[in-house]
Amino acid sequence: MSEFDFSGAGKRMQKIRKSNNMTQVELAELLNVSSNHISHIENYGAKFSLDLLTKFCKVFKCSMDYISFGKKQNEALSILPDEIINILFSKNKTAQKHLVNYLNMFLNLYYREDVSNQMHRRLTTTQQMEAKQNQNA
Repeated sequence: MSEFDFSGAGKRMQKIRKSNNMTQVELAELLNVSSNHISHIENYGAKFSLDLLTKFCKVFKCSMDYISFGKKQNEALSILPDEIINILFSKNKTAQKHLVNYLNMFLNLYYREDVSNQMHRRLTTTQQMEAKQNQNA
């Protein structure tokens, strides 16, 4: 898994801020951070919190997908139900932990089923090949 591109996200945030004729100081006040932090995000790829990203996107009514990935829309994120989005962005660490555990369990079952289906297809194909060989013999 690749690491999050804070530098690219910072550049996209800067582009949006400037296109809205807002200074770093004004943005910092809205996001309740220092203007130095905004400068470091935009110019040096400083890390920022999910909370800051959420606030930024609300202020500018922009997509988190665009800031995060440089895309207008990321299908995987855009189809998540609102309940999951609310848990992800809440400060309820217990609910977030339960969601992560549930998703891990789901993915494990999904991939186990996928592997099981692949093995079944291979077994079926092997049996079919053996049957043809027996017919030809």
